[in-house]
Amino acid sequence: MKSIVFDSGPIISLALNNLLWILEELKKHYEGDFLAPPAVYQELVERPMNILRYRFEAYQTRELFNKGILKIGDGDVFREMRQTALSLAGRLLYAKHHPITVIHEGDAEVLALARSVAAEAIVMDERTTRVLVEEPDALRKLISSKLHTKVKLEKKALKEFLTNFSGCRVIRSVELVAVAYELGILDRYSDSSRPESKEAMLEASLWALKLKGATVNQREIEKILKVERALR
Repeated sequence: MKSIVFDSGPIISLALNNLLWILEELKKHYEGDFLAPPAVYQELVERPMNILRYRFEAYQTRELFNKGILKIGDGDVFREMRQTALSLAGRLLYAKHHPITVIHEGDAEVLALARSVAAEAIVMDERTTRVLVEEPDALRKLISSKLHTKVKLEKKALKEFLTNFSGCRVIRSVELVAVAYELGILDRYSDSSRPESKEAMLEASLWALKLKGATVNQREIEKILKVERALR
């Protein structure tokens, strides 16, 4: 069975922008499972249920799990792989001979679940883990710039980490919205008498995500819009 594994960030961004409903529509076009590890479920549902400010989004997200649109991955299947991810990531980067924490439990569970089920993709907005999987040396430079100090990348640990966790495509929330746009899922927001309103609606949704949680910049939004124009 094909699968895509979700981190909490993209789901939170969609919920904050009244776009959570697109996951159900996207699932209709995907012949596989949308999965999330237990730590992500806790972050999306169990913890915010105790915080009045976030409780309504938690109810909406829980409905997706109750309906089977999102499913919780079996933690027993990838428990050992999660510890491998945490251990290796903890030995990747050093500043002044001290290890730098790169990923946390939720990120590790996403990577471990994706590896365990041979997922087609990971849906993740969190920049650090994304860059670690896609371009680890860029992460070293990024952290070095933030800390204003030299950061060392441990090559042996990196090789082992990439052997276990690289190769899986990473999708961001803005790209999910772009796919929804291509499939006509977002047409409910556009004016059928004005074809240009579809692109304006897409641009508005991408900027909404940027302003409420998603890690994306103006240049990347413009690139997505350019690609969608070419596909028309």
